Amino acid sequence: MEFHAEQERFQNPEEEIAYLKEELAKREGALGRAPLANEREHLAKETVAAYQRALPEKVLADSFRMPEHEAEGVALRLSPERHDA
Repeated sequence: MEFHAEQERFQNPEEEIAYLKEELAKREGALGRAPLANEREHLAKETVAAYQRALPEKVLADSFRMPEHEAEGVALRLSPERHDA
């Protein structure tokens, strides 16, 4: 799965989740039968992993995207310092 640039960028979490659910449904439909529980879990993990590889600026609207310095702090598990406010 790859996010296509011609698609509208997500404006909110609901749009993002709806897209992921739709992608998961497509993958399940490609099986040609109802997936078993472990297959569904595997497909869901693959769907999310593929989506994670997309660059945020390609998939998220500017107003929905976390500023880079905040994202870095979250990734590094840093607590905000007094001068960050």
